[in-house]
Amino acid sequence: MKMVYICSPLRGDIEANIKRATHYCEYAAGCGVIPIAPHVAWNGIFDDTIPEKRKMALQLGLELLRRCDEVWVMGDEISQGMRGEIEEAERLRMPVNYVLDKTIESNFKLRQELSPLRERDAIPGSTDTDYTGKILVLDSVSLMKRFQNAENSLWIATHGAGCIPGKHDRTVHVVDLYSGRSGAFGRYEFYGVVKPESLLEWLKNHPVRNEHVDMLTAVIPQKAFDFPYVNAYQKGVCEQIYPSAENIASYIAQKGLYGDITITDPLDRHLLDTYGQYLNKCSDKEFMEEHLLPVLVPMQTGTATPPPIRLAEPQDLEHFDPEDDEELSDNEISGDER
Repeated sequence: MKMVYICSPLRGDIEANIKRATHYCEYAAGCGVIPIAPHVAWNGIFDDTIPEKRKMALQLGLELLRRCDEVWVMGDEISQGMRGEIEEAERLRMPVNYVLDKTIESNFKLRQELSPLRERDAIPGSTDTDYTGKILVLDSVSLMKRFQNAENSLWIATHGAGCIPGKHDRTVHVVDLYSGRSGAFGRYEFYGVVKPESLLEWLKNHPVRNEHVDMLTAVIPQKAFDFPYVNAYQKGVCEQIYPSAENIASYIAQKGLYGDITITDPLDRHLLDTYGQYLNKCSDKEFMEEHLLPVLVPMQTGTATPPPIRLAEPQDLEHFDPEDDEELSDNEISGDER
């Protein structure tokens, strides 16, 4: 089991923050790691209100951090003391996970899916593009068996002749997205550039932060129905409609009279499908239960009249071009652009 340093606030309401740190440790232990939190281990030993005592506690905390395998930054608040711990972890190239309060409250367990990413997680055709500054999916057979897991699947290409397709020297110099350690592989050992949606899924279990991640995750919405439009399929015909719950409900209530419906996002990933006017499957349970069903059921039972279906506006279609997303052009994520 990995030993994890729990990085969380102490200053302010010390008693409450120690209780929070204890809760964070409980959560981390449930994720299959050994949590180490100075606030909990040294409770009552150091007085954080006395500068000399606080300095000593911070120094000992950093020494403890160096003996851990990873750092988990817990909660939504990052204090001054936590920044020093994060900087030390980054200097040592230790993996740093940012675990938000909503993740902890939902009891979502990190790192339960450890399978390596595959060829399907790379953008089709991206093996013919410049790799410089992009996040690549590594073929796991290139690693020793004990490193063949999701943590070591994604690497940022920094330089090397192999970044350019067709070069005689195929060496690509990379940095591990999770740990920050450096490496070098042949261009042929990568499946290509990671799909933004695969990166989002990977981040659920490995919530790291850096500019490359921020850039790619900004390409697509975090929530399935936050796109500017969705595709509505029926009998081979596709219409782009406005993605509000009321509009989707109206589409189902009216068009469902004539056959089954499938709705996908602009990247053509499944969102929901129906048996006529009735839902079969929906990929976003929260959207279905809290937004869609409350407006759909009255339309199905006849207690509410479905409003006119609102088709997507031209500017919505221009705002999100799925072909541009799939290609991820060099200008969007090249090192020069940053």
